[in-house]
Amino acid sequence: MVMVIEIMVTGLGAYLAVGVLAATALHLRGLRTIDPGVIGSGFGFRLLITPGLVALWPLMIGAWRRALRGATNDPEID
Repeated sequence: MVMVIEIMVTGLGAYLAVGVLAATALHLRGLRTIDPGVIGSGFGFRLLITPGLVALWPLMIGAWRRALRGATNDPEID
């Protein structure tokens, strides 16, 4: 049982580590590609959304990839 818990904690740590790297990349480049309204936003806004970026990094990376391809966020258009 202890081994399973150690594996789960290690997996969660790895997920969060990748999330921190992804959040950093999103803050530096990705957010302005996904939503140009982010340009010029302050430190407080970025601090506020960072936990969500870390937790939801697979979805945000997917949105960034779609934005780079020129796709919209509207499922009726895509």
